[in-house]
Amino acid sequence: MTQIMVFETLAEAQTCNAAIDALAAPYWQGLGFTVINGELVPKNAATSLDDLSAQRVTTWAIPRETPEGKWWITSLTGTDFEPAMIDLRAAHTFTEIEMPNWGGALP
Repeated sequence: MTQIMVFETLAEAQTCNAAIDALAAPYWQGLGFTVINGELVPKNAATSLDDLSAQRVTTWAIPRETPEGKWWITSLTGTDFEPAMIDLRAAHTFTEIEMPNWGGALP
């Protein structure tokens, strides 16, 4: 099941997400992807070449509001970035939980 990180405020979620974005760019570059101005350039599936006309990945997540008025982003748990959770826990205040079923749809 998907893990999420829940924050008290939007600002806290945005700050933590920015930290994730900062560590992601060097990782993707190390795997041979191109990163331009912090944006990941997708590869063409047929040619494996950069697809400069495709929509770029600009952020790990977009913070979303919970029904309780808190804010969440997808956790790094279960991803290649999971080791970074140690540093994120030290620098940011959040609760990591399994994604609840908010009535069958994401809030």
